[in-house]
Order: sequence, then structure tokens, then C-alpha cells
Amino acid sequence: MKGRLPIVLSATAVVIAALGSTSLGTAAGHAVAQTVTKAKAAAGLARPTVVPRRGRRGPRGFRGPRGPAGPAGPQGVAGIAGLTAAAGPASYQCGYPGGSCQVASSTATCPSGSYVVGGGFVGSTVEDITVYAARVTTTSYGVIAVNWSSISGTIQAQAICASGSGIQPSRITEGSLDQMQRTLRAMREGVAGR
Repeated sequence: MKGRLPIVLSATAVVIAALGSTSLGTAAGHAVAQTVTKAKAAAGLARPTVVPRRGRRGPRGFRGPRGPAGPAGPQGVAGIAGLTAAAGPASYQCGYPGGSCQVASSTATCPSGSYVVGGGFVGSTVEDITVYAARVTTTSYGVIAVNWSSISGTIQAQAICASGSGIQPSRITEGSLDQMQRTLRAMREGVAGR
């Protein structure tokens, strides 16, 4: 048996190398490895390895005492102290086909010490189409709308204002009052020319 073992091992290695990339070859490799280990043990060439079985897990220990409180963290950054809503005037819009009076604007201005963080508008007719809605300064929000309804209506801007030492108005940018005025003039001229 000792003389044949190298030949058996060599033949086994060739089969495993040829089939090693397939699942059949992998299964064959495991089976052959176990057979070779048993053959070596029977021939007295190696001792079989004995893996001790792990015992059952013991009971969980008692929970230890709570540790001392950690040090206080650093002071947080200043944030928003309050939010308020501000409404602009309800600007009149004539009905279609009224011409340039169909176009109106409204600007909502935040109370002193607060800054615009958002906004919206209220149109009184279903066909009141908003063509401009943006922050025009750090403290105001503007809206321009065209009333395509046959009845007159109004447009009203609404600003969401925040106050607090953590607000940095220099970082609030978007539209501008000049841009809003240019848009208003262009829309009035466009509607009047229809």
C-alpha cells in the first residue's frame, strides 16, 4: 500500500486540477481529501486529527454597574429662534382680455430681525398663472402672476421668515428686486401686445 500511495495521490491531483473549477470538481476534491486522510491514517503515515467539540454556553452573567457620566460636550452652534409668516398686499388683476392690468406683483417683507427662508403665494382665480416667485432680498419674497381668467382677481405673496442668532443672511441668495422689476415690465408688455 505504501508503494501505491504516491501514484494514487498523483492521479487524484490530476483529476482535481482538471475538474477543480466546476462544482463537481470541488465536491470530488473534498471527498478525495477525506479518503486520502483516512488512507494515510490506516497506513500509519499520519494520525487523524481530532477536533474537540465545544461545550454548551454557560449562563449569562449579571449586568455590571453603570459607569460615571462623561464630560459635557462643547456648546452647539446658534440656530433658528423662531419662524413667522408675512403676507404681502393682495394686488389687483383685471380679467382677460384686459391687457397689461392682468399682470400684477406682490412682495411680502419679513419683520425686522428676521430673514426669508421660503415663500409662496395665493392667487384668487384658477387661471392666475405665476411667472415669477423668488426671494428678492434677504428680507422679502416676491411674486408676479398673470390672470387669464375672464374675471378680475388678486395675487398675494407670502414669506416664511426665520429669526435667531444662527441665521447668516449673507448666505441667502436667489433672485433680486431688479430682476423682479424687469420680469414684471416684460410680462406687462407681452400681455399688452396680444
